[in-house]
Parts: sequence; structure tokens; C-alpha cells
Amino acid sequence: MGYVKSQAALGALYYSGTGVEQDMFRAYFWWTLASRRLDIEATQAREDIIYRLTPHEKDMADMLAAQFEPDR
Repeated sequence: MGYVKSQAALGALYYSGTGVEQDMFRAYFWWTLASRRLDIEATQAREDIIYRLTPHEKDMADMLAAQFEPDR
């Protein structure tokens, strides 16, 4: 899952709850990965939902994103 558009799309699905249970933590996580690849829309979406996470959730998502290594 190293493709930025796929990462951004997963963030959008978790944000909206389309086909999955709505989950702001997972939306933030996937948008964080996409924003690291300079996806402007994902970066904006990430900033728009940050207030919906607790500081602990934000820190956990940031830590998981930093450790993420896509399968090749």
C-alpha cells in the first residue's frame, strides 16, 4: 500500500464510513501517510479532522505512520 492516491482514498473511506465503520483514527492515519508523499488534499483533510482525535490518538497515529513500511 505504498501508493499515495490509495492511501488518501482509504482515509476518505474511513472518514465517511463508506463500506467500513467510520473511524477518525484510521482516516487520520491514512491521510498522514498520503500527506508525507505531498498529497495536498490529504494534508488538508488531515488538518481538518485533527480536532476530532484525542492527543493520545493523534500521537499513536503519528507513531504508527512513522513506522509504516508498505509491502512491495
